[in-house]
Amino acid sequence: MVETEISKIRVPNTQTFEIPRQKDGKRTYVYYTGGFRVSEAAENAWQIEPIYSGGKGCIKGFLSKAEVQKFALQYGFLPIALHHIGWSNGSYSSSWSPIIPSKTNHMRSPADLWIDIASNSQKKRIGPRFAELVHPSQKDISALFDDQTPIERLAAFIGQSLRSMDVSVEQIVEFYNEQLLNRMGPKAVDQKLGRASIGLEQTLFAHVHTFFVHFGAARDYLAGLVAARIGKPPKLDSMARLLKELNDNDFNSDELLGQLRKLQYVRPSTQPRTRWEMSGWLEEASTLRNNLVHKRPYGYQSDEQLGRAIPIDEASGLYRYFRPVHNGTHAESDLLDLIARHYRRTTELFQLMAETSGSDSSMFTLTDKDIVSVEKLS
Repeated sequence: MVETEISKIRVPNTQTFEIPRQKDGKRTYVYYTGGFRVSEAAENAWQIEPIYSGGKGCIKGFLSKAEVQKFALQYGFLPIALHHIGWSNGSYSSSWSPIIPSKTNHMRSPADLWIDIASNSQKKRIGPRFAELVHPSQKDISALFDDQTPIERLAAFIGQSLRSMDVSVEQIVEFYNEQLLNRMGPKAVDQKLGRASIGLEQTLFAHVHTFFVHFGAARDYLAGLVAARIGKPPKLDSMARLLKELNDNDFNSDELLGQLRKLQYVRPSTQPRTRWEMSGWLEEASTLRNNLVHKRPYGYQSDEQLGRAIPIDEASGLYRYFRPVHNGTHAESDLLDLIARHYRRTTELFQLMAETSGSDSSMFTLTDKDIVSVEKLS
């Protein structure tokens, strides 16, 4: 049987257009609840957006940093995060830092702290062992890096889960900002009620789900790390399992457990065969997480599929975006308000846990002595 040669389809040359790349630049945003955000246009000169003006959504400026804070406070917008973005030779870079109420410097996020705890622990562990290797292969190096201690590994897991939460919140606030702007056309703001496209809705639902999945993961990785610190078996890899087995001496011997008790996030259990249980905010957030992860996803109920623009100061063109969420109460809550509250508490907790862990959370650095292998990529 003779095979027929198939002619190749070649790259067309009828039209050629250069793909546009963003010019070099940088910008800093602060995101707030309600879909409101500000951006730094110059030193201590901030623009606010979106504002309804002349039948369309606009950016207005300028306010000082102090005026922005007062402006947000008077209208009830809560700051969520700082977002630094930039372009260099067309390449995009991004840095996301949650705003923790008890802190004034937000340069390093809780995710950064935990990732650096893992990295510094790894550097301390592998340093002496590298000296024993003679002409190590890539396989030898990989085995050494992967031979992690439980605490080192769990610190990295906490950092990764917190970073995933950051990504989810970033996508949710950008959804809010975009939907608010979309309702500021000549007709949309009069309707006030509207539905996002199906694709955008599904993206929102996915990021809400991911937020609560990674909240639970970070909580349980913290429990696993505490168990390793106090010599408990690895099977105590969730907060509920760990608390079930703890006694009073454990709380006196570990600073992280002591902080959980001080914050009233744990309490003696009233249930048989269980010594301690979650309480306060940690119990509330965990219950919400179980409902939205295991019982039903956000967006299942019909009114959760609709968002609306609510006037805050119509004369000034100031609106906020509102999207309902059912969280087990009869009161109607806004999704981002709910997410922001639990995000702020989570980041505040894990910042405190990192600072009181006794581990080295300083910014991870590499020197010439730390470079043991260089491989040219083809």
